[in-house]
Amino acid sequence: MRRPWLIGFADAGLAWVDPYSPVRYRVLLMLAILEASPHHHRRFLAAPWPKVALLAYAGIAVRGALRAAFGILWVRAYGVLWR
Repeated sequence: MRRPWLIGFADAGLAWVDPYSPVRYRVLLMLAILEASPHHHRRFLAAPWPKVALLAYAGIAVRGALRAAFGILWVRAYGVLWR
């Protein structure tokens, strides 16, 4: 709760280290509730993208790989605190 920006790193790291952890379960449950919510469902719908956006997808993929690498290190370093 003190550092909500770290939840993406924790989720990315736990996806590789411990995919069935309670933290990851709570994040996925929260996303399922948001997806079903009438106020937020539009954010989860697919939208058409121009072909130029493929370059943006490459940047997003690199950012995701870096987030997962940092998340794995972070989860392994502080994973003892969650158990």
